[in-house]
Formats: sequence, C-alpha cells, structure tokens
Amino acid sequence: MSALDLNLCAAIRSSIASLEKTLIRENALNSLVDSVNNHIPTIKPEQMTDNSKLRDETKDLVDGFLAYLCTNFIGTNTPNGYPQIPFVYSASWNKVRFTKLKGLYVEEDRRGTVWSAKKLTLVEFARFVAVLSKASKLLYKNGYVTKRDFYYSEVKLFGSAGVCYKVLDTVSEILNIPVWRMHFLAGAKGYAAGSLSFKLNGEVVDFSNAIVDGYHISPLTFNATEWKSNAKFVLIVEKDAMFKRLLRDNILEKLGPMILVTGCGYPDFATRIFLNLLWREIQKPMFVITDCNPHGAVIMSVYKYGTKNQSSKYQNLTVPQIKWLGVHPTDLIKYKIKPQYLQTLTNDDKKAYRTFKDVCEKYKEDAWLTQVILMLKISRRFK
Repeated sequence: MSALDLNLCAAIRSSIASLEKTLIRENALNSLVDSVNNHIPTIKPEQMTDNSKLRDETKDLVDGFLAYLCTNFIGTNTPNGYPQIPFVYSASWNKVRFTKLKGLYVEEDRRGTVWSAKKLTLVEFARFVAVLSKASKLLYKNGYVTKRDFYYSEVKLFGSAGVCYKVLDTVSEILNIPVWRMHFLAGAKGYAAGSLSFKLNGEVVDFSNAIVDGYHISPLTFNATEWKSNAKFVLIVEKDAMFKRLLRDNILEKLGPMILVTGCGYPDFATRIFLNLLWREIQKPMFVITDCNPHGAVIMSVYKYGTKNQSSKYQNLTVPQIKWLGVHPTDLIKYKIKPQYLQTLTNDDKKAYRTFKDVCEKYKEDAWLTQVILMLKISRRFK
C-alpha cells in the first residue's frame, strides 16, 4: 500500500473515530438511525427468487424469441445480401422488443423519430442464436454461467468480451428482462461482513463469521431466503482497502451491530442486487463513504439511482433511501487535510463531474451538487 493510501486510511479512520466519539458522547447514533428509519417506507419485498415459475416464464420467452428468429430469418435476404428480420425498423436495438403475441417490434418513440431499417447480419444472427440457445439450456437445467466463461466458450464467434457482453445486453433489452433472468451472471467482486445471515442453496451464509476479510458476495444472492439481521444500519465504503482496514479496526464491535459492505470501486450487479435485497429484507438505514472526488460521487449515485443507461427492469439494482456521509469537499476544510495529500482534478475527473451533475439535476440533489461544485472551485481531490 502506498504512502498516499496509508494517509487516506489514516485520515478516514481518524474521521470515523472522531465521529464514533461524538456519536457515543451525544448518543446521536440512535437518533441518526431513528431519523432515517422514520423515512423508510414499508415495502413489500419484490419477488426476485428464481423459482420454477419465473424460470419457466423466462424459458418460454427465450425459446419463443429463438424460434421467431430462426423462422423469420432463414431464407430472408435483402437485395444487397444482408439478411433482415421482417417488420423491424430501428436505428439501434434499444427500442426493439419481443413478445410471443407481437413478435419483434419497435416501441413507440414519443419524439416521433423516423427509424431506418435495422439489418441483422449473418454474424449477428449467429451471436443471437448462441446467446439464446445457451440461455435455454441453462434455464432447462437450472444452471448458471458467468458472462466471462460464456465468452471464452464462444471466443471465435464473438471476437472480444465487449462484443459478447453487448449482445447479452441487447438480448436482455429486447426481451425486457435482466441478464441474470437468463442465468448469465456477472463476476462478483463485492464483500460484506457483520450482523447478517440468510439461506442460499439450502446452506446458511453467516456474515458475522467473516470478521477478517469479509464474505465474498455471491452473484446468486437473488436466490437467498430467510434473511436475518439485528444491525442498526449498513455502511458502504468505496474501496476494498478501506473495508479491510475498518474490519481490522474492529468497527463491527465499536459501532455494531452493523453491516459493512464494499463494491470495490464501481459496484457490480451482484453487489447492487445484494444491497437492494438487504434494504428490502431488513429495512435499515444505509450510508455510503467514498473518496472525495467526482468518481466517488458518481459511485455513490450509482448505489442510489443506478446508471444513466439503465431501464426500469434494473430497478432491483438501486437503494433509493441511501445517504452519502462523505468524504465531502467540506470535510477537507473541516479536518484540515494538508495540501500535500491533495491532487489536482484531472480531465477524467471533470468528465465524471458532468455525469454527476446530470444525476443531481435529474433527481434534484442540490446538496450533492453544491459539494461537487465546491470541489471544482478548489480544484482539488482527495483519493
């Protein structure tokens, strides 16, 4: 770990220690938790368990689309030799949908855009069939595969992992279901520890035993049942290094009962599904601590609102009640962080700021925007 990382850890540890003393002295922790609890609505947990009924519905949809493609594609050619699915008119796939009743169609565009014909080349057709065939087999056997493993099993067809993942997302978009519903899983990188247990595949997963390095969050968390916790709150930290440092500093005992989580940078689907389910099942306040830079702010917003290109089918990846504790630009002033530990904002930081600004304006998060504007004004970050 670099000297800068050590200084970052030391600074945040100092901040948390200071916060801990203040909370204990003024008994403010319970008040903070209670105030957030009062704003958590009563939620009927959405059924995400991959039960047989849901699996059968998905398989029926996948098989229907596969049959539709093969029936309408074979023998259909345009004059220039490119095969084309009949009656599909779209400049891109993000407006194309499929149902068994309507077949493949384009959603109505409120802006009245005139779409050009979308051609499906032989290679695209083969890639679609590969994805749908694999999904059908996985659903039939109730098996799973990571997107990475699937790519390497069809590396010649896709050519690159990016192309493979894009086709998976395209099929997901057309069927209007998350990729995990087709039993393709993203590699999980998040960790959690603390007062939590649930059943997964018939076995009890107890996060209270993972007090050293945390428990690796499973990409199959959506199948978990019997969630149990007496935690007062959930704390999410941006970096894996900080997560492990806080565990070694016994934060679970000092501020517990609690749950500590990290997405190890930009959170993956597994971590975000885990947090969404955690929020729904135990309904406790959730707080985020990130680096004091635009990327940290964006990461925090991803936990709360998701990413810009997400559709409604990914509502299970957000936690609307999450609170951003910091590190804020105002904290740099409050805790008198020395100039030698601060870095100048980069062009990449400014690009991330524009992304964050769009989120703030869309969801009317004026307090967030004020913090990042201050960061731009001082032109410094703390990472």
